[in-house]
Amino acid sequence: MMGKKHTHPAVDSRAGNPHPAGYGAALDGQDAWSSSLCVAAGSGDDAIADESAAYRDVEHLVGIISHCGRNLLGPVKGYASLIQDDVDDGSNAHRWADKIERTAQILEDYLTRLGLYRVQGACGLRETTWATTVHDALNLCRTVRGAGAHVEVCNQASAGFMQHFELLKRVLFHVLVNACEAAGSNGLVRVTIAERAVNASAGRVREFTVSVEDNGNGLESGQIPTIFTPHYTTKHGHAGLGLSMIAAAAPALGMNIEIHSKPGVGTRVVLTLREARRKP
Repeated sequence: MMGKKHTHPAVDSRAGNPHPAGYGAALDGQDAWSSSLCVAAGSGDDAIADESAAYRDVEHLVGIISHCGRNLLGPVKGYASLIQDDVDDGSNAHRWADKIERTAQILEDYLTRLGLYRVQGACGLRETTWATTVHDALNLCRTVRGAGAHVEVCNQASAGFMQHFELLKRVLFHVLVNACEAAGSNGLVRVTIAERAVNASAGRVREFTVSVEDNGNGLESGQIPTIFTPHYTTKHGHAGLGLSMIAAAAPALGMNIEIHSKPGVGTRVVLTLREARRKP
């Protein structure tokens, strides 16, 4: 069964504009990834397991920062509100209270985005569909990072399935953010979701493969071994926690991660996971 391909408007900043010549050609080449570099993060990879263990310390620190930050934000916003109520509109005190309140809101938004790097607290089985999961992750990508690359989605798995929805959405968010930023505003990101039935100890189960490809600059061979390391980043002003968060989330989702990259062609991230089942 052929999947339906569509463009997601949430991150398409060029809707209605014709594509430039050769647009997406790198992704369409049959041998585009034939000599790509690859790293896989699976349950049997000791190096990735070590990085995931290191990420737990990072996540613990992120949790402390979030908790303390929100405890401090409450009184600050309360005091700003009291000042606004007690002074005349247009006064210097009122203007300063407005600035304090706006700054507090910026900090609150930052703490919310910081929460996207947390695995703990995001687990919770619920039924979802890939259409819903990808849509929500793309909307989150637009909200946090703004409009970016042109995104095409080809979904060949239409039925609902059980998984840790919030955690899976965060994983897809980080993959999509990386892909959209690598491709740039005039680039292309292609999301393909496939499904198959496989044999497991509990019988036949559904296995999903999610491929996210971009036509950005790709990664050099020296970058590949360190991409899951906490705080490693190739982009200025970034925390370097997205991919390490994905590796840390892999055991909870029963997920394997493959990253293929070829300089001058782009990067492809492949997530493979099975439908979760509630324990009896």
